[in-house]
Amino acid sequence: MPMKTIEIHIITVCLLIASILVFSSSPLHATTLNSNISVDNGYVIYISTSENAPGTQFGAGNNWGYTYNFSTALFPNVTNYLHVYAYDQGGIAGFLGDFSLSDTNFKFSNGTQNLLTNTTDWRVYREVFGGTSDTVIGLGGN
Repeated sequence: MPMKTIEIHIITVCLLIASILVFSSSPLHATTLNSNISVDNGYVIYISTSENAPGTQFGAGNNWGYTYNFSTALFPNVTNYLHVYAYDQGGIAGFLGDFSLSDTNFKFSNGTQNLLTNTTDWRVYREVFGGTSDTVIGLGGN
């Protein structure tokens, strides 16, 4: 069976979206997507089976200095999209994330079960989920 994907999308007040794919190989049991995430200033995180729709919310936060931990089950046999609507409340905006999968039934588009925010494995949008992509900008390590 071909692997399926999860895309990760982000939108900010300036409407920023990033995305990443995760692929599925087996529908035998639910795979869990685990996230450790911090956004300047806040965000809402969703899982969806549509690139263009937010999907089901499974977390939110509004404290750049705190790392929030959320998990959700992935939908088997379909492409999953992780959407993050992130917003800035002034100053420099930022998004830091560490994502992992509970088993090898799915993989990120980087071919692994682990993914960090970076400038190569993500797609960024400024207007809508699944819209016209923009350039991901890295401001240095954290």
